[in-house]
Amino acid sequence: MRQGILVAWIVASVLGIGAAGCSGDDSLIQTDQSGRPDVLAEVLVDAVRDAGDVGLRDSGGDSAFEIPGEWDIDEDARGDDSGDASTDSTPDLLDDTGQSVDDDGAENGGLDTGVDVVSFCVSFEDCSDDEVCEFSLGRCQKRGTWTDTATAVYGYHPAAATVGDNLVIDGTVLCQQAMMGCTGGRVKIGSVALSGFSVPTDENRMIVKVTAAMKGIVTVYDAAGKGVSLPTPFMQAPTGVLECDGSTPAASGVPGISPRHVGPFAAGYVDLDDELGTRVFYPAQCGSIRRPPVTDAVWPLVMIMHGNGALYMNHEHLAQLLATWGFVSVMPSTLMNMAGDPQGADDLIAQVMPLVQRVRGKDLAAEHPVLSGVLTSEDVVWVGHSRGSGRSEELIGADSDLAAHTKGGIFLGPVDDGMPVPGMLIVFGAGHDLQSGSLSYNAPYRDHDGPKWLVEIPGGNHGSFCDHKVYGYGSLGTMFGDAKPDISRHQQLEIVQTFGLPFVQRAFGGDELFSGLLDSPPSDTMYKIVHAN
Repeated sequence: MRQGILVAWIVASVLGIGAAGCSGDDSLIQTDQSGRPDVLAEVLVDAVRDAGDVGLRDSGGDSAFEIPGEWDIDEDARGDDSGDASTDSTPDLLDDTGQSVDDDGAENGGLDTGVDVVSFCVSFEDCSDDEVCEFSLGRCQKRGTWTDTATAVYGYHPAAATVGDNLVIDGTVLCQQAMMGCTGGRVKIGSVALSGFSVPTDENRMIVKVTAAMKGIVTVYDAAGKGVSLPTPFMQAPTGVLECDGSTPAASGVPGISPRHVGPFAAGYVDLDDELGTRVFYPAQCGSIRRPPVTDAVWPLVMIMHGNGALYMNHEHLAQLLATWGFVSVMPSTLMNMAGDPQGADDLIAQVMPLVQRVRGKDLAAEHPVLSGVLTSEDVVWVGHSRGSGRSEELIGADSDLAAHTKGGIFLGPVDDGMPVPGMLIVFGAGHDLQSGSLSYNAPYRDHDGPKWLVEIPGGNHGSFCDHKVYGYGSLGTMFGDAKPDISRHQQLEIVQTFGLPFVQRAFGGDELFSGLLDSPPSDTMYKIVHAN
């Protein structure tokens, strides 16, 4: 099945929209693709919504998908497509905190536009080395790379939510540590206090199911009962679709200048009311939770499987990025089985396969009302971290139709079951990974029969394949997890983005803007890459 992703290059020549990022002078209005005045954002959102030729369209003639029209790519606006990441450049953000630029502009570079402008990050390059870009909100947020000793809270998302939504809190030492991990966290949101195993928590991340009474300051408590708070209160949001209001990035219609930059859409997401707490990311008109989706298209489906000891929302960095490029990513919480455990595999399949069947090749309206009109492909690409790679293999092997529609896999620090993945495969391994060493991550690459890539990151480790997870805590320290990395989480995730997005585009047979990264991978001191067809 030929599948392509077509995105209109919308009104770029009229508005003079170029490379992502902001400048500190009056050219901001012309050059920034994310921090534009609301009136321009609305124009672009309307254009994306009304473009028609977006996503995958059934040609009606045969089983193939055809791309109507051409994608008119402005090379000056998009940047170098040679695949050499070193040629990309991004102007600095006007305001790294993502705050509004006031009319007088006195505190923000002296810009006087007569209208409030919000600066949003569009890549990790817009953030400092100890931060990542939270693509759905367009905000830089701090991330830890190695163990710490004091409880701290870095931020939370979304900024507002309601009953049925999940709140994700990031920080460090968020739970009381035991020999094999956490014994649960303690958090208070306004007057609502939660603790224990009802709050899924690891050292760096906490997931809270929102209730109607939650509103106010977010405070996390350490083992001694000392609270650490954030100054910005959590707010209740209306139910249903949350209309775009300029507080989050709007879909631009403009492809990013590299695989590490956001694509033409915004990253929307919803939390399903199922036993797995599944979070679904989708191409949206603006970013964050329950935002209006871009419909009238069939979006390629990506399933993301987390590893043992990590919360399932630990790969949002990739899911959000993919959503901006026209993919639907599904992240369920799964049981944590081990390799070579037949009963564990059977239990995993019984738990997760119904979800796969519900979201594959469907209109997702039945999963969540906000997803009405969001159509997914029958074809799937799998992303697995650690044992999530093996769980992906178990699910693929349990259903012949699913195997026939599997287009490939992205394995991050894999601990796999030695089962073949159809289609293409890209494996990422890290030099300081104590859970998936070179023998583990070389095996799936060696045994794969189709097109394959192996990306080795000497300075990386196991936890830094996650959006926010450090495995080195606990009474036994690194024995059950990791070694301290030589590079930041920010840098390791950028390597995954650099090759992950082009891989997914090729696996689905879609438009490839960065094919050179796969065909002739550039050399870099941070990684080594080998490739075979």
